[in-house]
Amino acid sequence: MDIVHHKAIFGQGFVGDVLVFLANPHTYMNLSGESVGPLAAYYKLPLNRMVVFHDDKSLPCGVLCLHHKGGHGSHNGYEKRCFPYLIIELLK
Repeated sequence: MDIVHHKAIFGQGFVGDVLVFLANPHTYMNLSGESVGPLAAYYKLPLNRMVVFHDDKSLPCGVLCLHHKGGHGSHNGYEKRCFPYLIIELLK
């Protein structure tokens, strides 16, 4: 990840023969759509092919939680999301 693009540090590569894009938005959490939306539009990425990762301090350390549907919890920036997201807690 070595390109600054649409308010994010961005990179692309392959997992096996599948092209993947990685973006680390440099916005506040609730404004991450200002980065993710334009990147998805620029690269013509369908939202059903995206996964968003974020932390959640209410989870025990090392726990992953994948959501396909559901509420936004305390992250108001996800109120209108229409893609799966993975919550991870790495540090306490």
